[in-house]
Amino acid sequence: MGCRFGMAGEKNIQGEKVKKLDVIANQLMINMLQSSYTTCVMVSEENEKEIEVDLDRQVHCCPLHCVVY
Repeated sequence: MGCRFGMAGEKNIQGEKVKKLDVIANQLMINMLQSSYTTCVMVSEENEKEIEVDLDRQVHCCPLHCVVY
């Protein structure tokens, strides 16, 4: 677990240093929200651009969510 602590050597869109756990948490959020089939787009401070969910991962019979975190 020690290799998951510390800085990732990157900066987010706000110019802050990114920690390794930030990267892991961000990827987990993306994976979980894409797998929910209820999200169409996500915006995170860890990514420069919005994350669009593929159409085949969206359910078209219910309202879709835009998630900002």
